[in-house]
Amino acid sequence: MEELRERIEADILRRVNIHFGKDFALLEKLDETENLKFGHISRVVYKARDCDGKIVTLKITDVGSGRKQRYLKFLNTAMNELHSLDLVSENTTIPASKVLKVVIDDKYIFQVMEFVEGTPLSSVYDTLDKTTLSVIEEQLREYISQLRKIGGDGKALIHGFLGTDSILVDGDKVTALIDWEISKVDDEGEELRIVSKNNWDKHKEFIVNLLR
Repeated sequence: MEELRERIEADILRRVNIHFGKDFALLEKLDETENLKFGHISRVVYKARDCDGKIVTLKITDVGSGRKQRYLKFLNTAMNELHSLDLVSENTTIPASKVLKVVIDDKYIFQVMEFVEGTPLSSVYDTLDKTTLSVIEEQLREYISQLRKIGGDGKALIHGFLGTDSILVDGDKVTALIDWEISKVDDEGEELRIVSKNNWDKHKEFIVNLLR
């Protein structure tokens, strides 16, 4: 498995150099979803430095060589995130990382995004006191209220993957909501239904209470 990982990571680095230049540097791996038993890394996110010296986030998604259905699915997902972030930027005060550049080849989608400082709420939730959590909760309630105004007539912009993993914080400040790939305009109550069914966020009751 490690040999396979090394080959995949070497190929990713080669493609990054081709698409963005050799001065584009990968500094730190921030997140990864790997499926090595199926021969690929589904998604990897890096803190990077672009050729102008600016710190950015680089999100790389495997779209599958020669697999048209998978390719189109993830292409649509990337474009959906781009559209949703535009909606968020134009209609809310929600902090979110803007997409700066998208490059697509036969294997991966590369999304260069603004880098936002912060730690996933899931990583620090158990260490925060009630006062800090209350301040974070107040900010999130305001952001959810803004999302509910985008659709109109009982509709809202649904994040689709809202959880403590997708909320970045720095102390008691929410610095970003991330992972907008499957967001959509839908019934206002859809977000609560999605969160209520998830089994991946051990702090999901915090999110459920925000949405009620």
